[in-house]
Amino acid sequence: MTKKANRLPPEIKLVTYPQLYATLAPIVGHYSWGLDTIRDLWLQGAPVPQDRCPGGRPCKAYPRCDHIRRAIGLEQFQKWFAEVHQRAKSEASAQDVFRNIKARSW
Repeated sequence: MTKKANRLPPEIKLVTYPQLYATLAPIVGHYSWGLDTIRDLWLQGAPVPQDRCPGGRPCKAYPRCDHIRRAIGLEQFQKWFAEVHQRAKSEASAQDVFRNIKARSW
């Protein structure tokens, strides 16, 4: 019997803050109001319990470190995107942007 890998449904992404930032900052035009909303979106995600910074303590760069992921759901992302879309006038759809978030595989 082979062991099945734990796979998340496609409507959930486990992402670090830098991964989320890299995808979403161009959409909000690098404006400070938009960058703040990216951080808020990441902090609203569910923490991944097994993720730890080296040494067991938060990095000095937290939340901008590459060790801590959060689970961001499509529904949560769509709410964020709808608010940002009105202000940033992005041409992309929420599903397209969500699909392009590069989640780090561990």
